Amino acid sequence: MPRLIRPLISACLLALPLGALPAISGAPPPSAGRQRPAPLGSTHSRPVPTPPAPATLLLTAGDLPPGYLADDAIENADATARTAAYSTTVMSSSFSAYRQQDRAVVQYVALLRTRAGATAFLAREGAAVDHTSGAARVTLTTGPQAGPSLAYQQQGTRGEEWVMAALAAGPYVAVLGAYDKGSEQAAIDTLQQLVVIANTRLRLAATRVPDPQPAKASRAPTVPALGVAVLVTTTRDGRPSDIFHPRSPLYWRAAWRVERLPRGARETIRETVWQGKRVLYRNGVTDTPYSGVNEAGDHLALPTLAPGYYNVTVAVAIGRLSAQVTHTFHVVATPPVKRPPR
Repeated sequence: MPRLIRPLISACLLALPLGALPAISGAPPPSAGRQRPAPLGSTHSRPVPTPPAPATLLLTAGDLPPGYLADDAIENADATARTAAYSTTVMSSSFSAYRQQDRAVVQYVALLRTRAGATAFLAREGAAVDHTSGAARVTLTTGPQAGPSLAYQQQGTRGEEWVMAALAAGPYVAVLGAYDKGSEQAAIDTLQQLVVIANTRLRLAATRVPDPQPAKASRAPTVPALGVAVLVTTTRDGRPSDIFHPRSPLYWRAAWRVERLPRGARETIRETVWQGKRVLYRNGVTDTPYSGVNEAGDHLALPTLAPGYYNVTVAVAIGRLSAQVTHTFHVVATPPVKRPPR
């Protein structure tokens, strides 16, 4: 069972403008060359710059080598899982993907609530890479001002070898990925060019975000020790869908977050596909748990299923901690094939 572990942490408070004091009635007239005080009841304030939206920082077709086209079919379940798992710390996020024959490029950009969250994000990303089977850090040859804070190689959910880079600037974080069926070095060369562009864009956007004002101490929100963030059903090519036909394969992916990992505990994942009291499929696996966001996927053929609504449930248990989520999908009758008249 493939599993990707990609933690994400984030957090940005905007400084409030201060109004100018009203003029005092009866004050001496202003001297030449000085600005006249504002009348009573009026204020002057400096406009607060609006942080650029993550969607404006995404790579475009003009940033890529010739031949790349936008492809919404490339699965973004990982980006969805990140945003859902850290909804209390991510203000906004955006995702884009491009493909060219046997090559692909993806990018995830998020605006965090605090600048400190970006540092924590990179630290936990690196820790997850070090503890993920099949993932390994790599070194890019870009300069120190343009290089990422983290670069690594890992296997995708369908066996592709991806090269990833994680960047941070101010309250912004970005994760870029490149895949090239020809060779891993070709993917690294492509990623190095895109890192320079993305890093420059993030740094420029960070300069437009004002420094946060000191905030009153508040109690941190309660975060469950274990929670399932998202469960989606997809087609064979990874396209999210809730509608399937008999005999077509059903794929699903789940992501869960482990906040506090019990020492020495094992992780048990149980999957069930069912309708009413009828169980169609049941599977379970026990593995080593990891802190942060975990992800797993599975699939099932749907032979001779009657049209109707069905459910898939994923339950995760670590020691005394447990969480589960259920997703409903619809099986519809396959439309008859229209044969041309003879």
